[in-house]
Amino acid sequence: MRYNNSKLLVVGTTPDYIDLIRKSNPDRAIFLTNSSVRERAREQRPETDEEILCDLSDIQQTQTALLNFLCEEKITIDSICCFDCEAMELAATIASDFSLSYPSIKAIHNCRDKFASKQLWREQGLSCPETALINSDEDIDSFQSKHTPCVIKPLSGTGSEMVAKCKTREDSRNALRVINDNFKQKNSAAAAYGFSPEILAEEFIDGPEYSCDFILENSRAEIIRLTRKIPAQNAPFGTIRGYILAEPVLAGIDPQQLKDILVKSAKALGLERAICMLDFIVRNGEIVLIELSPRPGGDCLPFMLRHVAGLDVLTMALDFAQEREIFIFHDKKQVPHACIRLHAAKPGILKKITIGNMPAELGVIKVQILKTPGHVINMPPADYDSWLLGHIIFKCANGLDPVAQADKIVAQLAIEIIENHEN
Repeated sequence: MRYNNSKLLVVGTTPDYIDLIRKSNPDRAIFLTNSSVRERAREQRPETDEEILCDLSDIQQTQTALLNFLCEEKITIDSICCFDCEAMELAATIASDFSLSYPSIKAIHNCRDKFASKQLWREQGLSCPETALINSDEDIDSFQSKHTPCVIKPLSGTGSEMVAKCKTREDSRNALRVINDNFKQKNSAAAAYGFSPEILAEEFIDGPEYSCDFILENSRAEIIRLTRKIPAQNAPFGTIRGYILAEPVLAGIDPQQLKDILVKSAKALGLERAICMLDFIVRNGEIVLIELSPRPGGDCLPFMLRHVAGLDVLTMALDFAQEREIFIFHDKKQVPHACIRLHAAKPGILKKITIGNMPAELGVIKVQILKTPGHVINMPPADYDSWLLGHIIFKCANGLDPVAQADKIVAQLAIEIIENHEN
């Protein structure tokens, strides 16, 4: 049944995004949220007619809860949006149930499966790392005899979680144990979310890494933002310390060639219309594809784009889902900006974070602290979320390396962590 009250459905996102969307787009969306995520949130909970809480790993239960909510509140959903990789299959299922525009379940699988995506890219002549599925020590020995160092990662994991750069066979065996142990601890929820216990070995690609958001529509790509990643030192491999934002061009790469690759990479995975994020590395002037997701980049990126470029990518995603017109403006005279993430140096309990006086020459625009005193910090690989304490957005200074500038900014902070005696 259709009701006059029509809303957009946001599936499985985090409370901080929900809070931002509610403030910037009041009364526009309803939210399908994991109960356990809401329980841990510090943000104010939406009204009961705005949010459905359930166990999102149980798709059938979630479908029933959604139908009951829509009937009780007399709401029709006219579009669907998802910002989290783990919830995209659920979003695709609901979109199919309600005949809404969203990437297909098959396309979602292709994006989430790091082995399948690279097979499909190679079939289209796109450059990407060599890969192999790993089921035994013998498998990794065989792969590593051709590719050393190599990267070991879960087949369908997210970001840098449980990703390891392995130079020796002992490194690889340790990486396999970490992934298997982690999966055993989370196996019920992870499997329900489509997380595969399979493990992927991948050729290590050396070169600067980039992340790009773009709109795919009518076989064309429009770039939203292009950022260079700042890798973290003294942290698990693949951990990103931050991002540098400049105008969307790459030295030595023809702009139209980049757009052609964006379109080809997305369509190879079965996408026809989506806002996408592509991670890639530039090696010797060649774009090497790493991973693509049909969602805009998350982490601190939306906050940086809002403060630096006046671009609200969350609202843009809602507009795109509801097929509203979108305008993207790139200021070619814009000074590069960066955003760095604040990672805890050790586990324990956060006692305080003190922000000192930031000299004007450091170009600090915004210091965002995400955790409050009393927060319990655990470290990777056990926990990839609790050690992230916040982020800092700044304008890159002329003649100063952004990493060195970031170090000077962080030096103005005093972060105190005490031992957690309950462990």
